[in-house]
Amino acid sequence: MKEPKPVPKEYFEDFDWAYEHYSEWTKKYPGKWIAVADKKVVVASKDLGEVEEKAHKIVDREDIPYIFVEDEIHVY
Repeated sequence: MKEPKPVPKEYFEDFDWAYEHYSEWTKKYPGKWIAVADKKVVVASKDLGEVEEKAHKIVDREDIPYIFVEDEIHVY
């Protein structure tokens, strides 16, 4: 069985950066998925499939953080 490739550090850096700025995204992208690369939002849409497809055309790497931006408060 083949071992999975390690996730690149850029993925975690972008992921952390996105959550540090999450309050900004709730105003700019409510109810949408965002793709983050190189510490910026590269694609936003309500359709995750569209975000993934467009992000992979823009970003030259396999691992890209996708984050859903809430549009209202949810209690789980």
